[in-house]
Amino acid sequence: MRSIEDMRHEAPLAPDLLMRFALTLTRELVDLHAQDLVHGDLRPSRILWDGADELTLLPAEESPSEPDLPWITHWSPEQCRSERVGPRADVFAVGVLIHQMATGVHPFIDDEDEHVLDAMDSIQFTRVELPGRHRPELRLDWDAIVSICLAKDPKERYASALDLEKQLDKLSREGGRSRIRFRPHWPRIALALLVLGALLSALYLVL
Repeated sequence: MRSIEDMRHEAPLAPDLLMRFALTLTRELVDLHAQDLVHGDLRPSRILWDGADELTLLPAEESPSEPDLPWITHWSPEQCRSERVGPRADVFAVGVLIHQMATGVHPFIDDEDEHVLDAMDSIQFTRVELPGRHRPELRLDWDAIVSICLAKDPKERYASALDLEKQLDKLSREGGRSRIRFRPHWPRIALALLVLGALLSALYLVL
């Protein structure tokens, strides 16, 4: 197995592999959350995955008193504020990971050299660009799932990994909703205007 830190440069993942990753990661957290425990350190370096159905979460490490950027990239807004956290903080981190593996980019942090305080502000206040903006071929349901995971207010997220797993499993079974792509109809509109203009000219000559 390799760490997600080593694999994230292979993103974006194909939709079926993305689903496998999301479900496997979420299921690893279900038992932990059932005991009202929180992992709290879901950095890519703490997750080992075989690219299929085997995934290992390495134990969380204690955060240093002054963490650098790699430490906080998968923190929730409440972690950035040094508040007490619950399973919903892990749900936020899973949302970040799904976004990264779906798009190849972090939802909030653009620059790996960004100052840690600026990154924490982005996590707390920046509105996320959902995966569909980067990959229109993804099912619309991915946007909905990631949006809920990355809600700034913990109360607006899935309550635990179990709730998230149910939504992912539903998407896996039912296939989800495709995006409606609107195609411009300017050629038809232009033709209609030309015909209308001709008819009005003819009517003017008759009158």
